[in-house]
Amino acid sequence: MKTEDFKPEKKEGRYKSTYKPKEKRNENSFERRPKRDFEAKNSDFKRERTENSFRKRPKSEFDNNDYNFKKKPFENRQNRDEKREKGGVRLAKRLAELGVASRRDCEKIITDGKVKVNGIDTVDLSLLVTYDDEISVNGKALVNKKIETKIYLINKPSGYVTTNFDPQGRKTLFELVPAKFGRLMTIGRLDINTEGLILLTNNGEAARILELPSTGLKRVYRVRVFGEVKESEMESLKNGITIDGINYGKFVVLINEKKGANTWLTVIIHEGKNREIKKVLGHFNLKVTRLIRIQYGPYKLDDLPSGCIAESKFKFDISFYEKRNKRFNSKEPPSSKKISF
Repeated sequence: MKTEDFKPEKKEGRYKSTYKPKEKRNENSFERRPKRDFEAKNSDFKRERTENSFRKRPKSEFDNNDYNFKKKPFENRQNRDEKREKGGVRLAKRLAELGVASRRDCEKIITDGKVKVNGIDTVDLSLLVTYDDEISVNGKALVNKKIETKIYLINKPSGYVTTNFDPQGRKTLFELVPAKFGRLMTIGRLDINTEGLILLTNNGEAARILELPSTGLKRVYRVRVFGEVKESEMESLKNGITIDGINYGKFVVLINEKKGANTWLTVIIHEGKNREIKKVLGHFNLKVTRLIRIQYGPYKLDDLPSGCIAESKFKFDISFYEKRNKRFNSKEPPSSKKISF
């Protein structure tokens, strides 16, 4: 439709058409617009740049030719193949073996720059060390030699927290450990109201592998419950159970004796998840009123008095548990000839 033929309709009332045809553009349409003077001396486009046009940027330390770049420690002097032949292991693993902390905590200590090897600061987690290297943590030299792994048994009373320090001021398990035993770490833990066997060791690597569920060590508990115990329900736990989206493994429940509304049970588990026994038995309306651990793998509580500590008679062999860990993780069924704890 041509603009010349457009005729707005006449409407009575408040609203009327406001359309106006656009003017045709021609060569003189933009004459009213002021032109820029690119050739003006004071124009920003013509200004010449000088040395003072920009502020002097501060020189970085890398601009100095005499600056010495920090090289990674042991970058050029460590031969990893020779270290492996001498039995070298990662630094975090060696610190854990020396009883500094768990392997994960040792990795944090290294990355925080608190470790020196042969007098040189290192944050390299892949660094291999042998017993010939000098290691210090927080300026304190460690005795870098192969130590005999020792396992201690302690009968934890009710009311003690399994930790080195409790911010709430409650009694801790290590208050029961004499200073002559040196620095020890727990293998697993028990709730504040749970009694019985806890293992302690001077070897962080031993603590790690013994508390792994994949190692398959059984935990035996004496449990007193309040409520009606049904054998059919206890039998169903042999295949495991899922509660609130959490899968619990094989449960073996043996009924020992009944005293009124209370029943004593023997429960055998292999994982040890948080409050596992209380949650599973509570699923069947059974309230746990007392919980005592009497065995952890080959280590048994026996007649150890409450609050006392004793060294285990078993000699710890970490290679046996490493093989056991691989066997439980493999798809092949375990051999019946091997020991089952």
